[in-house]
Amino acid sequence: MSKRKTKWGEGTYRRYLKEGRGKGDLSEYKPWITTHDFPSLGTVTRVRGNVTNRIHHLLSKLEFQCFLYLESLPGIEDIKEQYPLPLVHTQLIAARLGIEHPYINGFPYVMTTDFYYKRYNRWYAIQVKSSSALNNPRVQEKLQIEKNFFEQIGVEWRLITEKELNPDLTNNLLWLNSGASLEQLIPDLELQKELQSAFIELYNDRTISFHTILQEIDSFFNFTLGTGMQLFKFLVKTSQIKLDLNRKINLQDPRVLPYLKV
Repeated sequence: MSKRKTKWGEGTYRRYLKEGRGKGDLSEYKPWITTHDFPSLGTVTRVRGNVTNRIHHLLSKLEFQCFLYLESLPGIEDIKEQYPLPLVHTQLIAARLGIEHPYINGFPYVMTTDFYYKRYNRWYAIQVKSSSALNNPRVQEKLQIEKNFFEQIGVEWRLITEKELNPDLTNNLLWLNSGASLEQLIPDLELQKELQSAFIELYNDRTISFHTILQEIDSFFNFTLGTGMQLFKFLVKTSQIKLDLNRKINLQDPRVLPYLKV
């Protein structure tokens, strides 16, 4: 099924409001922009969130990386992507700053922030941009409007580029979230729990190699090859096994730190 192309205008604006876009919390939240709306956006990702238990619509590779970073933080309570800023507010801010508000097809365009998230009972906002995009004066103007909006409502706002994301952390998170989910590989929840406990017990025994643990999980239970590794990933993502994700994971044995580069 091909993606539909949305032509922006007052009709689209009214329809988005009626659909409840930008409203709701956790699994009930509906992003203002979805991956179906603009097929020419390039690299897009739809991924189920561990925090919200819903599908998130991420419009670039950098957004996806930032999303994984947010999900890895302790204390995360909600993540809302493509969060809309009230049109009347951004128009007033633009007028006050002497900046032209975004318009498409003669109708004011609703500005969005990439991530509006709740952590430790406090809301934050993040806009994601490639560092090269910041050379564009128009991009800078729109960022200024967005920053002013969040300052007015007392929410801490940050701009993140690829330079702010640790490459080792990003690669680790991408790897941990790759492949089939544990639910797909082991649908039985009771068996899942038993295997998690067994894996942790074996993992804590340094006399047993990591490779042996994976082999035992796959062969003893006659699982699809790689199930043991996906179980390990799940345990790391749920903090049952703790690793320093800011350093490259040593896949020969994650219990051993990677060799230092000299």
